[in-house]
Parts: sequence; C-alpha cells; structure tokens
Amino acid sequence: MVCFVSISISRPGPESDLLGAFAAKLCKRVSSGFELETSKMMHMTFYWGRQVTVLFDGWKTQSWLGYSLTLVAVFLFSVFHEYIVNLRSRFKGVSSGKAASGLTAPLIGRNPRALGFRVMESAVFGLNAGLGYLLMLAAMSFNGGVFIAVILGFVVGYFFFRSHGVVEEENTESP
Repeated sequence: MVCFVSISISRPGPESDLLGAFAAKLCKRVSSGFELETSKMMHMTFYWGRQVTVLFDGWKTQSWLGYSLTLVAVFLFSVFHEYIVNLRSRFKGVSSGKAASGLTAPLIGRNPRALGFRVMESAVFGLNAGLGYLLMLAAMSFNGGVFIAVILGFVVGYFFFRSHGVVEEENTESP
C-alpha cells in the first residue's frame, strides 16, 4: 500500500522533523491496518480445502478430522431442517382439518385454535426459519464440501421425512 501525506512547512526546523515522524507513523499504522483487514477477507468463489470458517470465527477447521466433523454436523443440521419442515406441514394439516388419517398434532393436544397450539406452531416456524438461514450462511462460506453437505442433507431429509406420499398443502411455505 502506498501512503501519501502532504505536509507544508514554511521553514525547516524541529517542528518539521516532528511532523515528518508523525506522518511516517500514520502511514505505517494505516498500511498495517490495511494488511490486517485484507487477510480476514472471506472467499467469494467456491474453493476446496480443509481450512474453512463456518458461521463464526470460533468454528474454524484446520485438520481433516475437524473438517470431516464439520461436514457431518452441517449434514445433520440440514436433515433436521427437513424434519422441521415436515413438522410444520403436519401442524398446518391439523389446524386446517386436512390431516391425513392417523396424523395428529405432534407434542400437544388436538384443538388447533388453542393458544398452546398456536404458540407451538409459531415456535416451530421460528426454528425452521432460523435454521434455514444458518444453513444458507454456512453454504455462503463458499467451501465446496460444506455446500455439498448442505444439499445432501436436504436431499436425505426430504427422502426420509417428506417423500412418503403424505398429502400436503399445495402451497407449502419455506422461508
């Protein structure tokens, strides 16, 4: 980095030496700060490798074991997300009266108009939205393995929880 500082002094003397030293220190701080910031930039294209930061600075992988465990965790989060989407569709089926035979409201009683039912349905929606956004941010780490783990988790979760031919509403919302 190049630092340009313009100092205009009418006559040379100790003041000009002091200002020159100050300008040099300022340039050194600015350039070292710039280098520090550019070393923390995230990837903006897909890359492959075991060194990845997922979601926050505390979740960094350096070894193949840590990277593998990260991929398994992201995969399981994606499968769990699909389970939550299935749970939401079951709530909607019970509340609209269109539930398939044998399908009851999970975790609570049958009255869909009750406050407890609506609170539970809202909590499941919040969990679904939050987990979905976290998975999106994990995929935005631009690590190819993390991206594939998210997608495979969605596929496996859909296979186990949502592809059984259960009648769902035509417009299932997913944040």
